[in-house]
Amino acid sequence: MIYGLIFSAGNQKRFELETPKALIPLGSKPLLKHNMEHLYPYCNRIFVVCSYLNKDYFEDYDKIVITSGKGCGDAVLSALDELPLIKGDKCFIQWGDSYCNFEVVKRTFMQGITSDCVVIPCETVDNPYVQLEQFGDRISVKFSKYNEPTNKGFHDLSLFFGDACYIRDCLEEYKRQIFKNSNYVHKHGNEMEFLDLFNEVDMKGTIIPITYHSCFSFNKMSEFKDSTCILDDDTL
Repeated sequence: MIYGLIFSAGNQKRFELETPKALIPLGSKPLLKHNMEHLYPYCNRIFVVCSYLNKDYFEDYDKIVITSGKGCGDAVLSALDELPLIKGDKCFIQWGDSYCNFEVVKRTFMQGITSDCVVIPCETVDNPYVQLEQFGDRISVKFSKYNEPTNKGFHDLSLFFGDACYIRDCLEEYKRQIFKNSNYVHKHGNEMEFLDLFNEVDMKGTIIPITYHSCFSFNKMSEFKDSTCILDDDTL
């Protein structure tokens, strides 16, 4: 079984809208619809992962409702725990405020379907928000928001693909390490960052370099409007 999980469990305070960012219209349909259509050829089931606070926005979608979401890693673990996973199951993980075109999804799937690594498409940018570096089958991640110096290098495209049970087990190991007295206690604060898996539990990963600008993520409406020009021709 191959699952597609698109996460939209945040409260979108930074976007200053009540509507979840995943449902912002992009051309003739919501951003979420674009991403689902790109994932659909490679997935048996696709779910929107939302919170009990915004679940009513997603009445027309198959969804997993979570009550946690203390960081993106916590949200992913909560969603995977709701699936009847068996050995060999794979999953796409995509943040709901991102857009990845069909070609990027296809390349990610083709690279990851026979791999035991978590596959991450990345673009090279100046001073990335997070910077990923490849070392054999391991990845190191630096976060500029935590004052970890980043340079020109790989930035993830908010899309991941890998063995679902392996990702869940890595998240559970990570949680055991940093969950103390009912709180996350970690150098990066009181949340469980998904990308910290590569730093803290040595989750195996591989980067796919993407040389064309075919994806975007956003936190503000201005960023969203500036990004619509990269849509596939057939999505408008």
